[in-house]
Amino acid sequence: MVQADHDKSASVQEARPPEMPPVLTPNGLSALAQEGTVEIEGLDCRGEAIVKGALSELEVSGARFRHCRYVGCDLTQSIFRDVAFEDCDLSNAVMDQAGFVRCSFAGCKLTGASLFEDSFEDVRFKDCTLSFASFVRSRWKHVDLLGCDLTGADMAEMEQRFVRVSDCRFVDTSFFRTSLMGIDFTTSVLENVSFSDSMTEFYGTKLSVYQAASLARLLGIIVEE
Repeated sequence: MVQADHDKSASVQEARPPEMPPVLTPNGLSALAQEGTVEIEGLDCRGEAIVKGALSELEVSGARFRHCRYVGCDLTQSIFRDVAFEDCDLSNAVMDQAGFVRCSFAGCKLTGASLFEDSFEDVRFKDCTLSFASFVRSRWKHVDLLGCDLTGADMAEMEQRFVRVSDCRFVDTSFFRTSLMGIDFTTSVLENVSFSDSMTEFYGTKLSVYQAASLARLLGIIVEE
């Protein structure tokens, strides 16, 4: 029965990629925000650097960001649809209650970012640093985590469906009250993670023998090898 529950919840398809318009216009978020522009479409932004900027409640669609730095910026309640982030730094950014649909993050840094109550649908994170980021109460559907570092990340009380995980690091990560059903952790590092006393978070997940033994030790169970 557990195997059937896992198979029913496991993702069998990749997150859909962003749908880009045929032509993108070079510009930056800072200039558009200063002009009072809230809805931004078809943007090609390269090398922009903003520290602790106020960029909340934006609606960005069909855009590409390359080598940009938005460290500590406020992007609360912003919506990103069909957006690609490449080699961008969003460390310590506040993106609470934001929405991401058909978005991709490649080689990006989101260390310490706050993504409280965010919505992610068809989103791919590849080779990203998500350490100490907060995803508390966020909602994930068709999300890919590929080669990412989630050391110290807070993933408590999340809702997830059809999440694919491969070659990631979950060290000192909190999964408190988050059902991980359908997720295959066997190719990832899973160490010293936090969960509830009932350990129901891991029902229907796929673990290696070593990972299962490590979780058992956290529960005070003596495992003989």
